Amino acid sequence: VERARRAAEEARRLKAQFVAAVSHELRTPLNLVIGFCEMMVRSPSAAYGRRLPSGYRDDLEAIYRNAYHISALVDDILDLSQIEADRMALHRTWTAMDQLVADAIAPVQTLFRDRSLILEVDVADDLPLVYVDRTRIDQILINLLNNAVRVTDVGGVTVHARRDGESMVITVTDTGPGIAPDELPYLFEEFYQTGGPARRRGGSGLGLAISKAFAELHRGTMWVESTLGQ
Repeated sequence: VERARRAAEEARRLKAQFVAAVSHELRTPLNLVIGFCEMMVRSPSAAYGRRLPSGYRDDLEAIYRNAYHISALVDDILDLSQIEADRMALHRTWTAMDQLVADAIAPVQTLFRDRSLILEVDVADDLPLVYVDRTRIDQILINLLNNAVRVTDVGGVTVHARRDGESMVITVTDTGPGIAPDELPYLFEEFYQTGGPARRRGGSGLGLAISKAFAELHRGTMWVESTLGQ
């Protein structure tokens, strides 16, 4: 048993080392691509002395979006590796729940506006401060909001925050198509995506796995409730 434990630890260490090395090798050229795209789109006159043709701008924006998506995927894989290797440290501070929700909503509001979807917030007034890593809780909420807006065509999303005994409960509820009962048990598995290709609309299948891991690092939990068609 001891030999098996040592072998498993060594395999986990090598996996984490490999992921870190590959992440570094990928991130360096990706950052270069992203940086050049930003410069060419935002300030072409300063860089080249003239504006770019509209066709060039559209192509560059597509390159930027895809490079940024790959960069985010690399970050997700690195986060998962650190969690599995017990190397993910939390930097906790006392934080107001309404501020946590507001921080997560700010970067996704444009997505809701562009899709003509409603985004509602229902945070109770009497909630105490929570001792959390704001960055990690922010990642959880943004992941949930991005998933919700991606699958919702009509209606919108509501964020609730309430107290339940000694716990704080946050829910992100959408009016999307729902999830089939046979898919629910696999929802938090790495790289698993529900529905057919037409419903997935991007994403890597890592967001929920990472979000659940972050919740558990805070001694919390995450679960899903869904009815197909609702």
